[in-house]
Amino acid sequence: MLEKGRLATRQLVVLVFLCTVGDMFQLYPSDVASISRQDAWISALLTIVGGVVIIINLLIIARIQSDKSWIESCIKVLGKWPGTVISIWYLLYFWMVCAYLVREIGDFMTTEIFMTTPLLVVHFLIILLILWAVKAGLESIGRSSEIMLPMFLLAVFTLVVSLFPQIHLHHLKPIGEQGLKTIIRGTIVGTAFPFGQLSVLLMLTPYVNKQPHWAKEVLLIVIAAGTLLSLTTAMSLLVLGIDLTAYSVYPMYVLAQKINIGNFFQRIEAIMAIAYLITTFFKAVVFFYAFTLGTGQLFRLKRKRILYLPGGMLVFAMAILFSGDAVYYLKTLVMPWMFWDLTNGAVLPLIFGAVYWIRKKWFKSDALK
Repeated sequence: MLEKGRLATRQLVVLVFLCTVGDMFQLYPSDVASISRQDAWISALLTIVGGVVIIINLLIIARIQSDKSWIESCIKVLGKWPGTVISIWYLLYFWMVCAYLVREIGDFMTTEIFMTTPLLVVHFLIILLILWAVKAGLESIGRSSEIMLPMFLLAVFTLVVSLFPQIHLHHLKPIGEQGLKTIIRGTIVGTAFPFGQLSVLLMLTPYVNKQPHWAKEVLLIVIAAGTLLSLTTAMSLLVLGIDLTAYSVYPMYVLAQKINIGNFFQRIEAIMAIAYLITTFFKAVVFFYAFTLGTGQLFRLKRKRILYLPGGMLVFAMAILFSGDAVYYLKTLVMPWMFWDLTNGAVLPLIFGAVYWIRKKWFKSDALK
């Protein structure tokens, strides 16, 4: 076994929450609002149902091969060659997601905070932090996530409470003007990004000291994360209005800039930036961990640490090649990426489950034991 560290159930739950929210803390409201308009809050609430369906499917898969990661399970259940092809597909996916998360952090930092800092410098520093995190091990990642989660929740609570005086209910009217079809389209997009990417969970579950009802706790935290994203979407619509929400690259950052209580409590956007960096960084760490661990398992390496440096170089290169700028990948790559997330988070796990069931029930294969 390449990974000797173990996660507590509580740490797994925290990492699932951070991965679900992740970069969507900033991007989710604009992604959904650009499609559903003022009905985006309805689409956001409906995405919780889609997220529950996806996570239940993934939890069932996690129970099928509880002692094996997703890469190991694919090879064992699907067979050597089909399993290898699917494994490479997922490793490319983990790599690409990690790269675009690094790129998102870099673009945010260089456009909103450190405007004169070269993008390459920010990427280099982020990747150094990711390498430091994975080198410390899975247990350290889990423990540090427990420390950072309260800071994130405090920042979100401060944002929501401070914006109450600026809420305008007329921004949500007329309800249902865009029609049911548009609401459903927004629901599909809102389901794909935060929940479709949770297939990375299957790379963590074999290394968890599972407590009774651990699956129920994961399910509840996914619902909580979906509720939080729905809340941020509703607050963005209520305060900024539909146009500013739909066309802002970072609507939550814009919301923080609008806070002004008594000309004293204001300009807390730095706190929102920290909250965004916390969730996105941990999500990037988890995907990089999955990429390096899965690669080591696919090629049957004895030590995965030799993959950290070349893996970091691959992420660094792809983060630059990924897109010309933030606007391009946020407005052009959203729809194609949505189908990739849904394929990896829902379709392929369903096919995996069907193959496992057929081999076990009809062919009674000993290879599955």
